[in-house]
Amino acid sequence: MDFQIWAQGWIGVLITPWFMNVMLLPRDKDQWQSLAVGQKHMQTLPAGEQEFVVGGDVELGSYLFRSLASPMPGFPSQKDARQAAYAALQRLMAPPANAKTTASCIRR
Repeated sequence: MDFQIWAQGWIGVLITPWFMNVMLLPRDKDQWQSLAVGQKHMQTLPAGEQEFVVGGDVELGSYLFRSLASPMPGFPSQKDARQAAYAALQRLMAPPANAKTTASCIRR
């Protein structure tokens, strides 16, 4: 859903009847080739470090994914699943609030 350009490729959410995953797709098919399928890999996103799992496909090469929901019965409709996917992607792509900035604004 709504894949967007990200520093190392594209990021978006894949929604199926069985699961909802954040997907990181590489710009270069061989980008994560050295990583083993099934291996956990930390990736820095604007919201901070996130743990992903390495997947592989003949056409795409290696990619990274992070589960948002599995199974999917908590979503009564496709619209609900899309709204949840959009909100999750927005959270991952937004920088965290800077605690120091907030504290310095309050301190007198």
